[in-house]
Amino acid sequence: KEVKHDGTVVLDNSPREVRRVISAETSMKMRELLKGVVDNGTGENARLNNVSIGGKTGTSQRLVDGKYSKSEYHTSFVGFFPVENPKILCLILVNSPKEEKYGGSVAAPIFKNVAERIIKTNTNLFESPVQSLPKIDKEIKVALKDKGADKDYADVTASGQKLTKIVKSDVMPDLKKYSLRDAISVLSRLGLKYKVSGAGKIVAQSIPPGEKIQKGILCTLDCREAVLNGAAVY
Repeated sequence: KEVKHDGTVVLDNSPREVRRVISAETSMKMRELLKGVVDNGTGENARLNNVSIGGKTGTSQRLVDGKYSKSEYHTSFVGFFPVENPKILCLILVNSPKEEKYGGSVAAPIFKNVAERIIKTNTNLFESPVQSLPKIDKEIKVALKDKGADKDYADVTASGQKLTKIVKSDVMPDLKKYSLRDAISVLSRLGLKYKVSGAGKIVAQSIPPGEKIQKGILCTLDCREAVLNGAAVY
């Protein structure tokens, strides 16, 4: 608000809801996925003990003299908290970091530091409640795709709405046929930890496709950037 010395309001810029851009159900699903990025994925350096964090890391080549640089990068992390009832959204963007180029190792720790300072201003306002987001994993409906060895399972909500196809829950799928984002989602739904090496398209995985898996084990994804018209695609 812009207020005169006598208390008269000159300009009121208080926020107002114009329209809903996504449903409450979709918001919940996205917040759960982005929380998984911080809890088990590339954004783990932004994780806090007392407040739930959701977010996404980013790495992109800088445009230098009209060409994409192979040595200079923008690294970023955009995060929000608390996940259950978001109040703060923050973007950290680092231009041409010298030692690391990935958002998870450069920007995420900065976000964590900023978040900690904000939370200290009012701990009760930001502290996550004991009850967390409902787990979509509990709402899985089996749907055999065919009679072959690689059978797909459809992950659905209780209402039957399909989310993401994942493979048999005790067998490692071939993650090279997924985007990195979808592969991370699959691993999260299988209850596995994961680590991403490199950026871009998945070219290898530490647990071979078809191997029996147990919840909690670590799967490393090796990624390599694809090049399109001279630019790296992530």
